[in-house]
Amino acid sequence: MNAMHPAGPPAPGHPTAHGDTPRAGTDPATDPLADFLTRAKDARARHRTTAAETAGGRPQDWAHPDRGAHLALPIGHRPVDRALLRSKEGKSRTNFLLELRVVYAMLTGVDRQAVTLEHLQAFPWHQVDLDGAADFRRAVYRRYEVQGTRNDKVCALRRVLDECYKRGLISARRLDLLKETLYTLAVDQDSTRRRRLSSDEIAALLRACASNRDQRAAARDAAIIALFRTSGIRGCELVRTKIADFDPAQHSLLLRETKNGRPHVIFLHPQAEEYLQLWLAHRGPQPGALFSALNRHDLTPLNVSTVRDMVHRRRVEAEVAPFGVHDFRRTFASDLLGRFDPALVSKLLNHRKLDSTMLYDVRGDELKRTAVASLALPAVPLLGPEPTIVPPEDGTEAAVKACTP
Repeated sequence: MNAMHPAGPPAPGHPTAHGDTPRAGTDPATDPLADFLTRAKDARARHRTTAAETAGGRPQDWAHPDRGAHLALPIGHRPVDRALLRSKEGKSRTNFLLELRVVYAMLTGVDRQAVTLEHLQAFPWHQVDLDGAADFRRAVYRRYEVQGTRNDKVCALRRVLDECYKRGLISARRLDLLKETLYTLAVDQDSTRRRRLSSDEIAALLRACASNRDQRAAARDAAIIALFRTSGIRGCELVRTKIADFDPAQHSLLLRETKNGRPHVIFLHPQAEEYLQLWLAHRGPQPGALFSALNRHDLTPLNVSTVRDMVHRRRVEAEVAPFGVHDFRRTFASDLLGRFDPALVSKLLNHRKLDSTMLYDVRGDELKRTAVASLALPAVPLLGPEPTIVPPEDGTEAAVKACTP
């Protein structure tokens, strides 16, 4: 299968990706990475200028038009290199490299055994578009029956696309759209692509936390779930917060490290702040991660996998239908979009583009039914069908039955 599709002409004015500022003290003339980032920044400035002069431009969905743009990056800084370096050295990295070889083979139609690291580094991953991503995912599902194997292949491509975004080769909007296309499903569970959690389900999760005999674990897990529900915080942002980022006077939490690189302040729900204060009473005032291990003397930050495992355990205990941690964020967005201006919700989610916010709206059929039911339709009395005499079969008195057209 060849799932590569031309990305098409560049849409002007694509948004700036984080990580594109040359490092302090570097000379673009002698540092290849600094030179590339400088030229990429200049190119984005030209696109923004063109966008201001061109009506109807779509700067939010953009990919670098040059198939060889990534080759200007030095070895070790290309998307594949960065994705490999993020894998733990040893078996994990080896397995990821094998997955990438399979992905490359499926995208290009070549023999997997002939794929080398040089092939992976030279491939224009940033040119994979939505049609190509959809074709790839369908091919994976046709070839493999085990859901875990399917997820491995899809996630390998997602990780490289993440690095394309970080290197400024695709826009945040395109990355969001590609990830929506390259979604995964929970293994051995009846899962859905994405869903909205109900108030009853949130309450059940909090009750599951409260039922834990370990009060320290109960307080920490309840605070995490409350924050997820009422702030739209991402898992990767939650594990990076420090106790110094919590401002009880302003009832807020500062996120210094976010997906788009912009610091973001979230305002705490009163009840969520009570859960957080209870956890801090157990944790203590020592500097370090806001959410740490349950060992009182270990303030090592949690990682995203640990948070996901915790949420999964509480979900099973609460007997709640399968969902992902990111569904808390979708629930937060969907509930607010029903009552507040989308631009405000976009700010609360720390999105650069309003279109990115609308991807989180999972109200679906519920909203459609409400919209249709709100329409005015005059009620006019109508006569029903004339009754018809049906001859009796047993000689008894005839029965009168309604005849419907």
